[in-house]
Amino acid sequence: MKKYLLLLLCLLSLTGCEKKEKLPEGSYIDTMDVVVNSDVELKDVIDTNLEIENKDTKLDTKTVGEQHVKVHYKNNNDKTKTYDIKYNVVDNIKPIFLSAPSTVYRLINEDSNPCDSISFADNYSKVPTCEIEGDYDISVVGDYKVKYVIKDDAGNKNEKNLTLKIVEAYPEVNKSNIVSEMIPISTLIEKYKNDNTEIGIDISKFQGDIDYNLVKNAGAEFVMMRIGVSNSPEQEISIDSKYLQNIQNAKAVGLKVGVYLYTTATSVESGIDAANWVLNTLNGEELDYPIVFDWENWSKFRRYEISLTDLNDTFIAFADTIKNNSNYKVMLYGSKFYLENVWEDRIKDNYPIWLAHYTNKMTDYKGKFYMWQTCSDGRIDGINGDVDMDILFK
Repeated sequence: MKKYLLLLLCLLSLTGCEKKEKLPEGSYIDTMDVVVNSDVELKDVIDTNLEIENKDTKLDTKTVGEQHVKVHYKNNNDKTKTYDIKYNVVDNIKPIFLSAPSTVYRLINEDSNPCDSISFADNYSKVPTCEIEGDYDISVVGDYKVKYVIKDDAGNKNEKNLTLKIVEAYPEVNKSNIVSEMIPISTLIEKYKNDNTEIGIDISKFQGDIDYNLVKNAGAEFVMMRIGVSNSPEQEISIDSKYLQNIQNAKAVGLKVGVYLYTTATSVESGIDAANWVLNTLNGEELDYPIVFDWENWSKFRRYEISLTDLNDTFIAFADTIKNNSNYKVMLYGSKFYLENVWEDRIKDNYPIWLAHYTNKMTDYKGKFYMWQTCSDGRIDGINGDVDMDILFK
């Protein structure tokens, strides 16, 4: 028995009994908390009096909680030594409201949660929660001043005022007050056309059959067209029924072209699949502008049970797949609100942006953008009905 015990102790000394490295006397390495999903390096989170060799090491900040990293430093004999340090990843960012009406109507005795009327998301938590703060009585007609309160897994919360109206019957909506401005392309040309801009339109099957000769003669210089669409993560991508006709006819009259994919990809894997679908469908078709990633299904965001980081990672996977397998570039489409609140700097600083901001004056969006969708109710010869209009900034 003593012989076997001695053998066991020898084996332990050769495998799992590694002696923990100690810092030189008088030396220290202190760490600070790191925000989840932040882009930080080792030098950003330590305070030390040692000469660190790997201070530019990128830290893993994907997961909340205690993480480890190896620090390489020079000792007194000018030899490189290694020391394991811990750092703590925290989530201190509150969830955001994607859409939340300030007034909600409910029929008397209608047993439904006003939280069902809103959409919200969190940078890290996949399933943040919502509750209504304040008193109301669904059996009594009246106006109740309450609050939406949304929370993430870390306890960060955000709130917004709500007027809950308990009514006998829903009010009628007067649609006659909704008036479209019907902006002609000539207005866009007059206001924004110069040597550094191009004026164009973006279209899909909903514009029907288009007379591209008339479109070009009206002053359009380019067309962004939908190549495909998927309305839910479970739905396969389908080609836009007018895409092949549109790209052939637009090119035939000398218009510049680009394509966009309306997607509901919600994971790295589905982002890769979407990119491969686009590449296969293009089959080497020459484009003048980048392939656009168009994600707009915000009202259903809660149903998908993803975080905002998941969505940003999905775009990166899409873009990397395009870049690694073709000569095409990739552009992100987004409205002013979502560019400011959802899409991260790692995307906005490194990819061209197609901004959607409907205003009759110059956009006040502060970020960089390559293309600006100015309206959805434009008018141009060759198209029967509304069309989106765009300005490209060279």
